[in-house]
Amino acid sequence: MISCRFSQIFSVAFPDRPRLTETIEASAFTPTAGSVYVHGLTSEVRSNHFRTWNPGEDGTELVEITDMTRSSVTLEFGSSTRDVSLRSERALSDAVDAWTGRNVYVDITGLPFHVWAPFIRVLLASESPESVTAVYAEPEQYLRAPHPVAGLAFDLSESLDGLAPLPGFASLRTRSGSQLVIPILGFEGTRLSYVLGELEPADDSVHPIVGVPGFRPEYPFFSLLGNRKPLIVDLRFANVRFAQANCPFDLALRLAAMDIEHQPDSIQVAPIGTKPHALGALLFWLANPGRVEIVYDHPNRREVRTQGTGRLGIYPLSGFVENCLMK
Repeated sequence: MISCRFSQIFSVAFPDRPRLTETIEASAFTPTAGSVYVHGLTSEVRSNHFRTWNPGEDGTELVEITDMTRSSVTLEFGSSTRDVSLRSERALSDAVDAWTGRNVYVDITGLPFHVWAPFIRVLLASESPESVTAVYAEPEQYLRAPHPVAGLAFDLSESLDGLAPLPGFASLRTRSGSQLVIPILGFEGTRLSYVLGELEPADDSVHPIVGVPGFRPEYPFFSLLGNRKPLIVDLRFANVRFAQANCPFDLALRLAAMDIEHQPDSIQVAPIGTKPHALGALLFWLANPGRVEIVYDHPNRREVRTQGTGRLGIYPLSGFVENCLMK
């Protein structure tokens, strides 16, 4: 269980910020014996990284999420299946109650944000699992765009389905008072332009976050280049902040620090960068559900956009929100 004191975390320059993320080689990872391992598969090699530890030999139960739509999924475990509505609190709770007393791992590598976010939200709110841990496999490399233009070095998304709440994450009905809009940037400047075009925020309310350090030293430069046009507007570059690209805890604490600094009445967070940062946005929302809205553009990802499997991020989630984000 994570333990940290809020007053310590938000001292000058975050000297006592907990370093909770563990990164290891994928081949070195094994879950605790008897745990539940929830995952999804895509055409990307990295989504299948867990096969290296021979699941099942130590009593670990594999639960594969299949038949994913915007509102429902199917859980496949052993010879059984279970259909789950992502919009039904009862259905999600019944599903995670089956994992009572066990350590639950949610591998977000091969799952879209709108699928893994509701499961992690319900798991962290439930007393059923012994612990909840997220897992993410970095790609060995992103595939370069065949015809890069305007700083677009990587070809990751085919289209956007548009802004819509994640299942079970209610949007703010009214946004009276001061507001902070925090886009968490990736490589795709078109996504930032789209989100800002839909939200139409006041320019001085936009405070982007860039993943620094990146998964690789050069990645922050690609991110700034890809987003340079919308960042130039009214000198939004001056508002840029940084959070470690592979660490959800670093991102969540950065958001909390920005909340304290600006003291807005409401915050809109747009996680359009890394999956670990999307996880950090989720953790921050869990600590502030009444004031924070997750704004997501639901990209349709290209089937093949990465090669190989890089390092694995292991994120122990249990206790972080209560002990590190709650004031």
